[in-house]
Amino acid sequence: MELLTRPKTLLLLILLIACFLRIFLLDKFPAGLQVDEALIVYNAYTLSQEASDAFGNYFPVHLVGYGWGENAFLSYLLVLPIKIFGLSHFQFFRVIPVFFNLLLLLFIYLLVKELFQQKIALLTAFLLALSPWNIALARLLFNVSFLPLFFIAGSFFLIKGLKTTKNYHYFLAAIIWGLSFYVYASSFIWLPILLVLIVFSFKDWLKKIKLANYFSFFVPLIIIALPIFLFYLKNQFGIFANFDKIAFFSLPNLAHTRLDEVSIFHTPLYLALPLLIISYFLHYNPYFLFFYGNSLLLSPHTGLVYLFEIPFICLGIILSLKNFKEPSSKFIILWLFLAALPAAFTMESVPHPLRFTTAMGLLEIFAALGFIYFWQIKFKEKRKLIYALSIFAVINFAFFCYDFYVLYPKSSSPVFHYQDQAISEYIRDNYNNYDQFFLIKVPGASNLWPYNFLVYAQYPVQQFQAQEKNLIGTNQRFAKLSFGLLAYFQNISQPKPESRVLYFYPVKGNRETGFLSDKKIIKEFYDLDGQVAVVAAKAR
Repeated sequence: MELLTRPKTLLLLILLIACFLRIFLLDKFPAGLQVDEALIVYNAYTLSQEASDAFGNYFPVHLVGYGWGENAFLSYLLVLPIKIFGLSHFQFFRVIPVFFNLLLLLFIYLLVKELFQQKIALLTAFLLALSPWNIALARLLFNVSFLPLFFIAGSFFLIKGLKTTKNYHYFLAAIIWGLSFYVYASSFIWLPILLVLIVFSFKDWLKKIKLANYFSFFVPLIIIALPIFLFYLKNQFGIFANFDKIAFFSLPNLAHTRLDEVSIFHTPLYLALPLLIISYFLHYNPYFLFFYGNSLLLSPHTGLVYLFEIPFICLGIILSLKNFKEPSSKFIILWLFLAALPAAFTMESVPHPLRFTTAMGLLEIFAALGFIYFWQIKFKEKRKLIYALSIFAVINFAFFCYDFYVLYPKSSSPVFHYQDQAISEYIRDNYNNYDQFFLIKVPGASNLWPYNFLVYAQYPVQQFQAQEKNLIGTNQRFAKLSFGLLAYFQNISQPKPESRVLYFYPVKGNRETGFLSDKKIIKEFYDLDGQVAVVAAKAR
């Protein structure tokens, strides 16, 4: 029993619990690849084969994807595993974000221990290990899954550097934060805010900073971030438009960036400010935080944090406000106040849990502070209240586990495109029997996208790069395959004879079945819940 009271043992136990919750059923769920995951995996495959992305850009600082781009960090991270195991073991690749997520728990422990005390640090790590939001994110092959680690670890080393004036702390903070620019675009907004926040909160330590500390931080940060900054200046603002590469890294040309699609920067000023304010406050909406995370990627009946944490979060915030003059309390209060700002600049799917990862771990810090304070309070009915809260917490956690591990896998098929592997393999096996494959997209249905096919069919890299293709926008094509809305196929010339064309049409959740009236269904593809999701049909 004495062993279980040691901090290192408790931390190890927390990491083991976290590891179990993140790898449980990982070989079966998620049961496929989400569209962005497939894009990342196939570009990792092309990088492993040709040192270039799917469009032939050598060592790109950013991927082209479907024209609006995708961050390149995870694709580079997957190069070695794909080189060793190939594309057929993509479920195994999910262990990589799980491992980095365990590092996040380690660094949130180190950061909170630096800010407060060990008990609070251990409890924060434990709550984050159980977090519905964090568990779901750790199982996804998304670049954003890695972002909280970079923010937390960089903050830890920078605060440690301010405290100790050790150059290697500044250097490590710069390396980590510099790499984060390649992970997710919100880093361009959040990191300057975070830097100012840390400097302002711990301003009394600034007098100890030496000139060498500034060099140790800013020089590597600028060197690492320079290529991706030039990429965005080129594609977003047209500056350095003639730059195609820097050193041996290429700067691809995008048709448009994600900022063009989802940001408020392209709306009139009189609309942008109200939208910014509304989006900001929606991310603090209690319904979003505690009941529904507003994403098909998360458990459908659970928020970002548990209901049992609410009183402790409130108590932790009150305590921090009371002790606002203390640097650590000031830091987390300002962090809470500013965390939603990067997400507020977007207009799509607001509030959005992936864009709110700037707050990952923060509510757990407040909950831990509140719980430790509550534990120290003495009052008559304390034991009964602790029993009641413990029972509620167990029920809350058990409900999440049932919802996430039992119910959600069946309902998540449209998100992770469970049937795509069967469709892709069917096309590959019957490729020479047809002249064209028309894959029709229906809004709201589970549609096959090009990169999903490329991964499942293990499409040869050199063959794909050499082919004429169009992957930009909603309607795409390459080789014999065309992907698009029904109107797209109605406006293009049909090959003769039409019997040499195979159509793939989503039927689950699609009321428009008239398209199939003159077609013969030759194959059905099923969802995880046993329902027909997509049919393959040809002209009668």
